[in-house]
Amino acid sequence: MDITQAVVLGLVQGLGEFLPISSSAHLVLVPWLLNWSYSGLTFDIALHVGTLIAVVIYFWKDWLNLLSKGITRPGEREGKLFWYLVLATIPGALIGYLLENVAETVFRNPVLIACMLILLGIILYIVDRMGKKEIDVAHITLKTSFLIG
Repeated sequence: MDITQAVVLGLVQGLGEFLPISSSAHLVLVPWLLNWSYSGLTFDIALHVGTLIAVVIYFWKDWLNLLSKGITRPGEREGKLFWYLVLATIPGALIGYLLENVAETVFRNPVLIACMLILLGIILYIVDRMGKKEIDVAHITLKTSFLIG
């Protein structure tokens, strides 16, 4: 991989992470469409870690506040939000751990990824048209947090 490819994939990850698209899927599709060699899951993870570091740095005061309230005042709004975020992380982490071997092979297939992006795009479009539902943090339950995750 040359520097141009690394920069392009970094931009795809950095921009894609904050849009309602799968940055991980695009990290597979872009090299495939441009006929580049596969950079590997390790490089993709490094890009995600870079994005995580950027978000933590940008929102460090918010993270510190949530962590503090989660420990000192778990019953209040911000304290609950902290624990809901922790709980919402568990399903994805668990699924990622259990499907680690499959993620490197089956889930890296560009045709499968393209089909799933189309299918999920249709599902999101339909759900969006059915109506918007906003839930205040005060009304979020442990079950809701787990399902969101």
